[in-house]
Amino acid sequence: MTKNMLETILEQMAKDGWHPVLVDVNSGESWSFSTTPMACENGAGPKKLPKDIGSRKALIIEAEMPDESMIEAHIQRGDRLRIKVDAAISSCDVVMVRYNERSYIMAYFKDSDGMKWFIPRNSRYVSICAIDDNNPEVLGRVNFLERYELRVEYEDCAKQIEEAKKQMENARIITQDHATWAIKQIQSVITVKRWWFPIYRALVQKKLNDEEDYDGFCERIKREAPDNVALPEAVEIRRQDVLGFRDPIEKWTLKTSPLEQPKRFNEYKELGLRMIDLLEWGEERAEEILRKLSDTLKKNNEK
Repeated sequence: MTKNMLETILEQMAKDGWHPVLVDVNSGESWSFSTTPMACENGAGPKKLPKDIGSRKALIIEAEMPDESMIEAHIQRGDRLRIKVDAAISSCDVVMVRYNERSYIMAYFKDSDGMKWFIPRNSRYVSICAIDDNNPEVLGRVNFLERYELRVEYEDCAKQIEEAKKQMENARIITQDHATWAIKQIQSVITVKRWWFPIYRALVQKKLNDEEDYDGFCERIKREAPDNVALPEAVEIRRQDVLGFRDPIEKWTLKTSPLEQPKRFNEYKELGLRMIDLLEWGEERAEEILRKLSDTLKKNNEK
């Protein structure tokens, strides 16, 4: 390809919004036919090609995809492409083709009749057939794509934001003072020593008690609920912790629990969930939470 041909092609591409830059891979020289900041950052020189440019063997055109004609091939508008000039091509290669003084990115295909086609990957664009009176010229093969601006689906973003808003509405900074208040509230329904285990797990889950600090937990309960009829024992809390129940309480299932009795499992999970409710909410919902907990434990015991 001659110097004049390259200059004509690159100048027209610039007018059509490709922001092209010609690069000599061997020498590292580059010539910008773009006025974008990206071209300046890449150190591209002025658009003045040397006389011997047509004989160089390692030329690449860097260009920005100006349309969505190849969207089904995962090439989006704005993607930065590298086109190896005068490269050998075969069927299904993605190429840059010159047609009616315009440049296009298309898939090259040679059919069973020997006819050469240039195919867009978007049904809104028209395929080009190479015939005698209408002969597109292949400028090079696309061998690299770089995406500067990634996009995701609007609906996915909107859905995720709604979930985040809900979490923000429910979230609160849980202090140790509030944890003390929650312990004093829930201790009124705890009448069995083992029922303290899900309370321990709730505090660990909310980072209000260190993992495996069984002694510290039991001492805290004895200090903050000294009149409870069934104070916890560190040995028992540890035994139950070792058996299982290390997942978040919301994910506890009878199938994965170490308990074979559904009644006992239901007690554990209900106590744990209601303790979390008390930790996440204040006095405005305490009465409702404790009433629900008492009713559920009573019904479970009656089964």
